[in-house]
Amino acid sequence: MKKLLQTVFFGAFIFAVVPVLVAQVDLENGLVGYYKMDESGGDITVNSAQGDNVAPDGTLMNSPLWGEGRYDAGLWFTSSSTNYVSLGVYDPSEGTDQLSISVWVNWQGIDSRWHGICGKRDAWAVDDILWSNVLDMNSGGIQFETYTAGGKVYIITPSAPAIGDWTHVVSSFDGAWAIFYMNGEMVAEGAMQLGLDREASFHFGCGTANGVDTFSGGIDELRFYNRPLTDEEALALYIYDPTSVDNGKSNIVNNFSLQQNYPNPFNPATVIGYELEKDAHVTLKVFNIMGEKVRTLVNANQAAGAHRAIFEAGDLPGGVYFYKIAVANKFEESRKMLLLR
Repeated sequence: MKKLLQTVFFGAFIFAVVPVLVAQVDLENGLVGYYKMDESGGDITVNSAQGDNVAPDGTLMNSPLWGEGRYDAGLWFTSSSTNYVSLGVYDPSEGTDQLSISVWVNWQGIDSRWHGICGKRDAWAVDDILWSNVLDMNSGGIQFETYTAGGKVYIITPSAPAIGDWTHVVSSFDGAWAIFYMNGEMVAEGAMQLGLDREASFHFGCGTANGVDTFSGGIDELRFYNRPLTDEEALALYIYDPTSVDNGKSNIVNNFSLQQNYPNPFNPATVIGYELEKDAHVTLKVFNIMGEKVRTLVNANQAAGAHRAIFEAGDLPGGVYFYKIAVANKFEESRKMLLLR
């Protein structure tokens, strides 16, 4: 993950300050579609995103199967059928010309050419697509692609998802540049642009309209944003557990608390949650088994409510670490965590 290297300019000298991990993320900002797929039955999967101009609920077409998801239930699609989920003609990039998709996929390895994950696309012609995420077995990776008058424009992951395992995939687009993440790590990037067809059908579980190029496997926890995601947000979405009672969703708290990190044990990153009863200055630090400080994750005035910090330990040796929160003369607590190597 990229880190911000703060620099201080003083006269003709430049002093480098310790790299600071951007620890606070807001996974609700710009969220226009969030399909948890926890209904476990029926013909509708609900969009849990809140606010104006959010995507519609999804309508199951041609009977995709409810089954076990990455978390709770999920939807399963078969390449021999034309099953998919319709989202009408909604455009998650409307008004911003930016877009991010976060999704868990369980690829079953059925060998045919195209397996659509999601997209806003009717067909393969230039005038029939805005964007698409497809698994291209000829090229062996997931493509974020479109077609323009100049031809196909795309970026592609260096490999396909592991067969039979849940893999987290994020594609992030800022209007000119696209980035792919797999399991929290950036794996591909390049110049990108949207296509021409704002009225193309919007769907997941297939590549083009009416269930053509259906995905082969499971899909769960699908999110659409109308903005690009940062490195920290892509990692946070990979780590995020929507079934945890300590996931920080509620921002109404009645005391100060420090939660156990999740996941634990972990490699290479984990999320630490904490709650503030009142506005206060907060420090959150990580120490090794010798009591030496290895990270300062938070050192700031923060508002009352639930907060999360990401601890990225890719450059540290495996072993036991401790994290300690101190809230200006009001609260202190420490907990233990285990980094695996």
